Amino acid sequence: MCKDIKSLDIAKKNLTFSITALKKFIMMLTAVDKLRDCCANKIYKEVANLISAFDELSVFIQKYQTIPQIQDLYKEKDEIIRELQLQIKEDFESYYNQSTTLTSQDMNSACEVIETLGLSFKQKMVEYICELALKSYKNAFSRAENQLLDQHERRFAWLWRNLDDFEKKWVNVFPEYWGMQCMLIYEFCGITRIQCTESLEKLGGKTEIGIILKALVNTLNFEGKITRDMEKKYKNFINNNNQENHQQQDEMQNEQIHNNNIEFIPKNKKEFAIQRLPRFKCSISDSFEPYLKPFVDQEENELKKCIQDALSDEKVEQDLKVFNSTLILLSYVRQLINRASSYSRSQTMFQIAKVIKKGLKMYSDELIQRMSNETQNKHKNTEFFQKQIGFSINTSECWKENITGLEDLVKAKLDSPYSEQFDMSSEDDSFSSCINKGVEYYINFVEWSMEGPFNNLAKINWAQILEGQAGIDSNECVKEIKFFLNQHAIIIKAIISEVYQFFYFKKLVQTVNNKFLNTVYKIKSFGNGAIPQLIVDCTELENTLNDYTKKEEQQQIQNKQINSYNQYVKKSFNKTKNILKLIGMPVQGFIDNFSNFFEDAIITDLDKLLAIKGLKKHEVPQLYKAINKNN
Repeated sequence: MCKDIKSLDIAKKNLTFSITALKKFIMMLTAVDKLRDCCANKIYKEVANLISAFDELSVFIQKYQTIPQIQDLYKEKDEIIRELQLQIKEDFESYYNQSTTLTSQDMNSACEVIETLGLSFKQKMVEYICELALKSYKNAFSRAENQLLDQHERRFAWLWRNLDDFEKKWVNVFPEYWGMQCMLIYEFCGITRIQCTESLEKLGGKTEIGIILKALVNTLNFEGKITRDMEKKYKNFINNNNQENHQQQDEMQNEQIHNNNIEFIPKNKKEFAIQRLPRFKCSISDSFEPYLKPFVDQEENELKKCIQDALSDEKVEQDLKVFNSTLILLSYVRQLINRASSYSRSQTMFQIAKVIKKGLKMYSDELIQRMSNETQNKHKNTEFFQKQIGFSINTSECWKENITGLEDLVKAKLDSPYSEQFDMSSEDDSFSSCINKGVEYYINFVEWSMEGPFNNLAKINWAQILEGQAGIDSNECVKEIKFFLNQHAIIIKAIISEVYQFFYFKKLVQTVNNKFLNTVYKIKSFGNGAIPQLIVDCTELENTLNDYTKKEEQQQIQNKQINSYNQYVKKSFNKTKNILKLIGMPVQGFIDNFSNFFEDAIITDLDKLLAIKGLKKHEVPQLYKAINKNN
């Protein structure tokens, strides 16, 4: 009995389902019949409802799609839809040409039908409507007389004029969230880009760069205006945050999503709403990029001329103590960056950035050449030479301080990926080389200036200086060196910044100390008073170099640079004094104390000292072993 009851239940369910399915099928048949009639009569409001109703009913009988009658129904519906799509397309064309009795309300209902037919058909219709609206533009500006670049702004005037007509003609037809005006402008940009490229291809080489740049500026202004206008018009449908950030604008336009204001659109309509602005920026202007090489060449020539003119003026900015050419060129480069970025943020701007790099390399090379020329004439006016080298070092330092700012400015004017590819580290290195070259010229000058006094110091008959003759005062040769060093330091401290002062003074300490030590190595024989006198002379030079920081110490200015410098002076001359003490020792004392007094000695140092002491290499192998071990 239970089995019979269960069978009856199943039968009842099947019967109920079959009856329901039959009802749904009959409703679908009715919907298709009505759909055909409504399409024929262009009752689009009802057409949209019938298509939606059919789609809802079809879900219920989807599992029965293999039944021939249902397949025939679907085929009939699909045929109606194909005819409907063609009919809607014709109706929109007729409405555009004002050759139909359909009202704006009828066409708005047709838009509802378009949505029920899916996103793909909606996109095709939008493209078709834009094609209709822009057909006259495409034809008019395909003519040769309208393709001239000096007529370029007429294109945008055409759009602004016809946008008003478009809005009036299609008022109350398209849902606002479709963004029809936005799509129309974007299609306009696409056509303009193609025609502009063709014009540049044909006429670019024959057209003055000024005309091309004017057309480009008009284009950039247009792209900026439509971007702002469309952001404002469709702000309810797009996320508009951070649009002013040029670096992120493209990314933002590609990632914009619905904001909360779109919630008033029905859920089933949201997929048809404009979700992001098309990329108006560079949509036309990018077509100019391959044809702006004359502009780049022109700017490169102007920059070279600016550098040459600036360098021909040897005037110095007294407050900064740099060549005026630095300030002139720095101002010019900034203007060039801003000027070029008003035309491009991609390829052309990147090429201009390379031009700037070449210009700075040219300037740094000219600075080095100028210092080299001054070196050739240093004997004519030593004070002038020293100042010119100092101004060159300061000028290079000024550029190093500004290069990071210039690099950041250029990067801010470049879009990705060009901004990631740009850096000015090589230019920074070039000006570092200028500074090092200036220091090298200073050192060469110091060596040249001290050559005479040190030669005279070596010519003194040190063998005849007895212990009682060694004075507490330095000899005249050292006083002459001291006078020169003091005069030189006055110029250096008056010109060079503190950072490079101490950098240079350490080099100077090394040079003076080595020069003194090499002079000692030239002395063949030492009297009992020679070593004490040389230690006095060494101390005099040490004090002279230490005095360079006396003013700062008196003012109780203490910093790491001063302390480091003073320690360096002390360490350098202590080493020289220890060598002098070694020379003054008896042979055995020299051998026993060598490692303690001269810890960082190298083989050549030992060879020189052995020559002074009259020792042979094989007599003191332990000293060579000690040096090799330390090294």
